[in-house]
Amino acid sequence: MTKLMAVIASTPGVGHYAALSGLNVVTNATNSNCGTIYCQLKSWDERSKASEQVPGIIHVMQQRIIDAGLPMLLSRLFSLHQFRAWARWSVSASR
Repeated sequence: MTKLMAVIASTPGVGHYAALSGLNVVTNATNSNCGTIYCQLKSWDERSKASEQVPGIIHVMQQRIIDAGLPMLLSRLFSLHQFRAWARWSVSASR
């Protein structure tokens, strides 16, 4: 989790983050091999490059995770909009 936090902290466009070790927010499971990190991006006027917009930040983070030597890390990077769409699909699919 420490290596992943370093990747996020050094990613352009990320302002702040909060890390929760032991929590998988997607499945609401708690386990020592799970973790969730929420990222707050810098304001729009501080993110003028394409790489500092949401799709670019996700791409940069994915590459940095690989470069940090975390190939076994199963990461799901998504925006709040994508998460809401997934959550709606997940709830309707389970009925």
